[in-house]
Amino acid sequence: MKRKSIKWICAGLAIIVVAILVINHWYKVKVGEFSLRDYQTYIEQFPSDIIVGAVETENEAITIAEDIWTDVYGKNVQFKKPYKVFYDADSEVWLVQGSLPFYQNGGVPYILIEKESGRVLAVWHDK
Repeated sequence: MKRKSIKWICAGLAIIVVAILVINHWYKVKVGEFSLRDYQTYIEQFPSDIIVGAVETENEAITIAEDIWTDVYGKNVQFKKPYKVFYDADSEVWLVQGSLPFYQNGGVPYILIEKESGRVLAVWHDK
């Protein structure tokens, strides 16, 4: 009887571990590339004077973006997930943007953040 219980417990733990690994891989943020040059118009039209401090990782960029977007656009911004993250290695700038399901119309928020200084270059929302 004890052996069967131990086998079931081990099998259950193995399933839990595999599920955690799959979920972690599924939700891991993938960082794309972009060119800051393509966003100069947005920097001119939607400048910001916010400085958040150094932003070393994509997860930090997401957290900061969501905090700022919530302040600017309200809590509904949390429905614009998953967030997409891009990085321009030449300019050392993060671009974080929201997303929409394929069946939903509307816009998403964007933010540009310098990695070293944490200066927010622009914050905007398209329609």
